[in-house]
Amino acid sequence: MNIVQVVLTSIIFMALLGLLSGALLAFASIVFAVKTDPRLEEVEKALPGANCGACGYVGCKLYAEALLSGASHTLCKLGGEETTKKVAQILGVKEYKVTKDKAIILCGAGRDLCEERSPYSGERTCRANTVTSGGSSSCVYGCLAYGDCALVCPVDAFTVREKLPPIIDRNKCIGCGKCIAECPRKMIVLEDEGHKTFVLCRSNDKGAYVKKICKVGCTACRICVSTCPGGSMTMTGRLPKPNYQNEPTDECIKKCPQNTIVKYT
Repeated sequence: MNIVQVVLTSIIFMALLGLLSGALLAFASIVFAVKTDPRLEEVEKALPGANCGACGYVGCKLYAEALLSGASHTLCKLGGEETTKKVAQILGVKEYKVTKDKAIILCGAGRDLCEERSPYSGERTCRANTVTSGGSSSCVYGCLAYGDCALVCPVDAFTVREKLPPIIDRNKCIGCGKCIAECPRKMIVLEDEGHKTFVLCRSNDKGAYVKKICKVGCTACRICVSTCPGGSMTMTGRLPKPNYQNEPTDECIKKCPQNTIVKYT
């Protein structure tokens, strides 16, 4: 066999080997193909695409995949009710309820209106302050007002104030709960946007001590309970709680000697 025949034989052999490999790969791609739900692309397009993580998933693509595996279709806080409706239509969900929650910081004092237990000169974050002997504030329940919560908010709903608790823009807040996980003192909660009245205190300390260390802390005096009509304020432990089926009136809220109760319009 001369050199030409050797080269031609090699070429033909390689060509046949390539065809055979291609056929095997094509066969394998058909047999072992992972079937993709045709709704996946539709669901992903219906989501905002911001990858903010407010739904609890790393990004919109992963949430879209989770939706097709049975995850709740009401988790997209950034997209809100409009996105929920679109996803529900794609998934064929006919009955559902969208709850619009808003974050509330249950403290009105911060470091400005509450006495300092010990000087603090470390890292200017709530978490760092907290791990330093439990925090510099005399109130172990109060807001340290460094704004850790604002840093994780995906929609910039927080306005940080010097020594006072941040202000939350209720129109911007999407109720994702990321600020709740970030707060080392667990003083941020989600409440239905229809709830307007809040007791901005979480202290379980005795009234005399609260009054001594905090200018706006609840002393459990029960004045709000006795003056607000129709059981619109009740006591839960040492703290009053609004009855959201019968909102307290502005007049009885003003009776609070510590100005602890606020009402948002």
